[in-house]
Amino acid sequence: MNTSKEKIRDFFNEKTIGIIGVSRNEKHFSRMVYKGFKKKGFEVVPVNPKAEKINEDLCYKDLASLPENVKTLIIMKKIIDVDTFVKVAIEKGIHKIWIQQNTESEQLLKLLEQGNIPFVSGKCAFMYLEPVGGIHGFHRFLSKTFGKFEE
Repeated sequence: MNTSKEKIRDFFNEKTIGIIGVSRNEKHFSRMVYKGFKKKGFEVVPVNPKAEKINEDLCYKDLASLPENVKTLIIMKKIIDVDTFVKVAIEKGIHKIWIQQNTESEQLLKLLEQGNIPFVSGKCAFMYLEPVGGIHGFHRFLSKTFGKFEE
């Protein structure tokens, strides 16, 4: 797990975020994250190779096709071709990545560290998107109770 208060706080200072793996399914968790960040005022840039648009936003096919102003990512799905993904992230100047819990792999974490790309892993981004409510507020409460929440 790679987290720190500073990395988490710094991540939320970005206002343009690419989300890798936004589903076409409205009920999928990745869509909740997409909508949640938009609702909080972030410019959200969705990535899904099988979608033209997500809601009103143009959807990009892959990391390489993202606009140049996107330097921060949330990863919502397991990355299959990790070597290429990290190589492209370095080439594009990606400087912050949030790897949604349960989507990380040892290889991805290792290559991001080797590429000096700061990342947060093993945490749910929704628990840190203020103000936190609903089920995510309860999840946050449990994380705090069991000492798993970075404040």
